[in-house]
Amino acid sequence: MHDCGRGLGSDGFQLGTAVGRGRRPTPSRLPSTIASPFDSVFWDDAVNGNLPCIPDSNEAPRTRRRWRGWLRHALSLLVVLVLIYFLRNTLLGAWEQFRRLESDAGVRLDFRWGWCLGAGAIYVLGVLPAGWFWYRVLRDLGQQTTLGRALRAYIIGHLGKYVPGKLWVVFLRVGLVAGPEVQPSMAAAAVFIETLTMMAVGSFLAAVYLVFAWQGHGELLTAAVCIAAVAVFFTLPPVFKPILRIVARKTARQDVLLAVERLGFRTLWQGWIGMFLLWTCFGISLWMTLRALGLDGVPFWGPLPRMVATAAMATVCGFVIILLPGGLGVREFVLVALLAPYLTDSLAATVPAGRAELTAVLAAGLLRVIWLLAEVAAAVISWFMVRSASRSPHKSRSGRRSPSAAFDEDAAHRAVPADLP
Repeated sequence: MHDCGRGLGSDGFQLGTAVGRGRRPTPSRLPSTIASPFDSVFWDDAVNGNLPCIPDSNEAPRTRRRWRGWLRHALSLLVVLVLIYFLRNTLLGAWEQFRRLESDAGVRLDFRWGWCLGAGAIYVLGVLPAGWFWYRVLRDLGQQTTLGRALRAYIIGHLGKYVPGKLWVVFLRVGLVAGPEVQPSMAAAAVFIETLTMMAVGSFLAAVYLVFAWQGHGELLTAAVCIAAVAVFFTLPPVFKPILRIVARKTARQDVLLAVERLGFRTLWQGWIGMFLLWTCFGISLWMTLRALGLDGVPFWGPLPRMVATAAMATVCGFVIILLPGGLGVREFVLVALLAPYLTDSLAATVPAGRAELTAVLAAGLLRVIWLLAEVAAAVISWFMVRSASRSPHKSRSGRRSPSAAFDEDAAHRAVPADLP
């Protein structure tokens, strides 16, 4: 409730003094929010002690905070709607393509759903080492967060690659992990380090396999070598540390600058080990997808290096074409180019003549559907599991943002791309 006539500050005090002494107050000493003192109605009210109310000075900040809260919720809803739109289009397009190819082949495939579930589960399992590496980079850069919160941001951020431009990956991860102890600019820098490390390891494994198992894929070998060289170069500590120093100086935090200096080859090797596990799991997921199509003659250990190299090269090439959501079309083209020769040469008794390439195309389409559904399921599960765990009263601390805090659009906008040199 506002006080009238009292508690008006210096202006109110002089107004009351003037009224008490029988003098009209001067306009220069009056608050701008009340009526003119030369208005007869105002003068009569003032003499009777009915002074107009002065608005509470705290009301405007509260109004701004309410508007910011509504704006935050509106932007969060917009993020969800955009993701749903592009995920729906990608999923329906992949499924329609798969069914069209199946119809053109004149066959009706009986899916082995157990193998499909296994392929999705091993794919999500492979994502975890990469998420752990991103968490390690954040901690090495002096950013304080929990492993659960970092993994949640990492897994949900995977859905951003289905929006053309790929920057939504950075936008989502930074917005979900940023807080009082996580600088948005450093979180964005960690995303680029993790992504470049993933691309470096994947293209390196593909290049090594193509060199030792040469089958005439000269264009793919050249692309793998070039991507690996560029990605490895920018993940070397002598190269990326000067860039991180520029970003860290903008945070004006000495602890972040010191943490940047500690980031070195030890962290890089941890990333290479984590990404090797990731690509191995992706290769196993591809192998399980073939089994889901009924190819029982595919052994495990023999073709595993090819499966790993195929999944890695297809994913890396799809990532490089940033305008396509999820590398749609590019990933399938590379996967078919590397997988069809194996099906033709090694599975002649299982795959009918002339059907090897079609089987590879079907495997590529089914693999996209499995991976997309696995990413959506993992994102939903991680969101609710981490939120439920962080709501425990034993884990909350007064004065700090809860680890379950929702998406921070302001932090994401500050990090992409203005804070990066």
